[in-house]
Amino acid sequence: MSSRCGSNGRRPASRRPLRKMLRLEAALTLLVGVLAGCGGAIVGDWHMVQAVPNKDVFAIDDAQFHRDGSFAATITIEGRTAREVGSYRFNGFKLTLRPQAGGQHSYNALIKLGKLEITDSSRKVVLKKGKKEKQGDSKTGEEASNP
Repeated sequence: MSSRCGSNGRRPASRRPLRKMLRLEAALTLLVGVLAGCGGAIVGDWHMVQAVPNKDVFAIDDAQFHRDGSFAATITIEGRTAREVGSYRFNGFKLTLRPQAGGQHSYNALIKLGKLEITDSSRKVVLKKGKKEKQGDSKTGEEASNP
């Protein structure tokens, strides 16, 4: 005789909730592990490669995020550019900047293919990891063919 009950060939109902709970626990453990590493993914130097609609409306020209939760960035919002320093939090989906001068800026943020996409309603900034090459530095590849 088979260990399955009933004519539909399914396992007893009492085991199904346990299996669902174990799957949910495994998924949550994986998610927590991924999110715990997200804060470290943003650490380093970043420079802007794209601003929508343009860099006079919303831009983060350059930013440095440190392991201790501090940041320094040149930020433009509605034509006003300022160098800000302070603390940040990044959970893989949301970036919150708390400048020492006061206030708080929260943005949707996501790292995709080595680029940090930061959005604020219809405004968007894309940053690339690493420091921006200064003019006069040697150019390679595609950059050299587009002066």
